[in-house]
Amino acid sequence: MLTFRNALPLVALAFSSFGCSEAVPVASEGAYAVSFLQAGAASGNCKVASHNIAFGSVSAVALDALKKDSVDGAKLQCSVTRNGAGFAAAGILEDSLGNHLDFLIPSISAAATEAAPAMGNIGFRSAKTQNSYNAPSAEPCKFWITGKEQIDGGRIWVSFKCETVSDPSHDSSCQIAPGSTLAMQNCDE
Repeated sequence: MLTFRNALPLVALAFSSFGCSEAVPVASEGAYAVSFLQAGAASGNCKVASHNIAFGSVSAVALDALKKDSVDGAKLQCSVTRNGAGFAAAGILEDSLGNHLDFLIPSISAAATEAAPAMGNIGFRSAKTQNSYNAPSAEPCKFWITGKEQIDGGRIWVSFKCETVSDPSHDSSCQIAPGSTLAMQNCDE
């Protein structure tokens, strides 16, 4: 007959086997706030009205609500890895409505400012743009760190702007305004 006293070794054996498995990776989390502008592109032919899109809640001074990968249809993936004295960062944030932001920053350090920013690219799509808008390689987006923002292995929180983002298939060039912000954590290192 199995009693509590002679069952203890079986319970201890069962719990000890949990320590042998690998830890489950923590899901990526992120947020962005984009101010998409119709005005200002060099050719003046932006065919989409100005609008703001937020995924989670983030600004240059507050990181209030991050969305988690695979919760409520969100898709997030990111990496922030050491690159010399700084970091290389890339990520994708997409919600169940099809709003999408992807970014690539080949090299950024904590010293990046609005006056001396890091260069990179943004891809952006919303219900209003319907198509993806990207910065042309000749005019990359600018990324910087202010206030509480930061960058470190596995996480990024930056402000950005793009003087030009284009949808060449529809001959439309627009802007992403200064003060647009993104944050991600639990990224690959």
